[in-house]
Amino acid sequence: MVFDTAGFAGGIGAIKAGLAEIPAARMVFATDYPQEIRKRDMVRDFVRDIRALGADGERILSGNVGLLLKEAPTVPNKAVADQAQ
Repeated sequence: MVFDTAGFAGGIGAIKAGLAEIPAARMVFATDYPQEIRKRDMVRDFVRDIRALGADGERILSGNVGLLLKEAPTVPNKAVADQAQ
């Protein structure tokens, strides 16, 4: 199960509280685009505050979603290769 930072309205306190019970490896950022926080400076500050969490923040901002969206290794499909010949 993965938890989203959606609905926190830019409140780093909610992220920190979540981290007390949920590992950073189970959190992702910004799947609720367009976010409920509309002002550019508020989004910037929220991202800055998450980055300030160090490695956990980087996981939340980009590392975890990369794992979720990881593409399967490219393996030639024999049926497709046979049709191409």
